[in-house]
Amino acid sequence: MGHHGCCSGGAEGPRAALENAWRTVLLHQFHDILPGSSITWVHQEAEREYARVAPTLDGWVLTNRHVRVTIDPDGVFSSIYDRHANREVVPIGARANLLTLHRDTPTQGDAWDLDTPARPNVRGSH
Repeated sequence: MGHHGCCSGGAEGPRAALENAWRTVLLHQFHDILPGSSITWVHQEAEREYARVAPTLDGWVLTNRHVRVTIDPDGVFSSIYDRHANREVVPIGARANLLTLHRDTPTQGDAWDLDTPARPNVRGSH
């Protein structure tokens, strides 16, 4: 959406700033960083880079021919407007795109399988 859509927000060339931030985020999504199996300096560099690009992502409105999405400074969607149906998708007072975390302690079998008891213990990032 954002890469192909029209963007507004930020002080400098909005599309260039967003693309630069996006490339930085993608670079630091390397398969060893996400699960925590990289060496310490890799994680420290990723944290520094995320902190550097975070202000770039504050208060964006991303638009394409299908939707218009408003992103709050904390990264949560405050609005998703369906341009085909001409309606707001996010209920008034609600927000979307909230990251949820699940504790993964399998009762049997491999990891990556969230057992039913884990689901009631969902905690959001906000």
